[in-house]
Amino acid sequence: MARELGPRDFLFDEVQFALARVQELGGKPADAITTYERVLKDTPTAPRIEEAKQQLMRLGASRNK
Repeated sequence: MARELGPRDFLFDEVQFALARVQELGGKPADAITTYERVLKDTPTAPRIEEAKQQLMRLGASRNK
């Protein structure tokens, strides 16, 4: 059985970005929001962190939960 990737795994943030994009294209914006929020929470120093914030804004996510 495959294990789940964690924030310390190689390219974790890139995998999360790809997953969020697939979720968006698949018509599941709420799932994409959850995935982008996970990027912010789990990898706050990721190179693409600003892009994650922009995607959340574009999807209309409220980050003040």
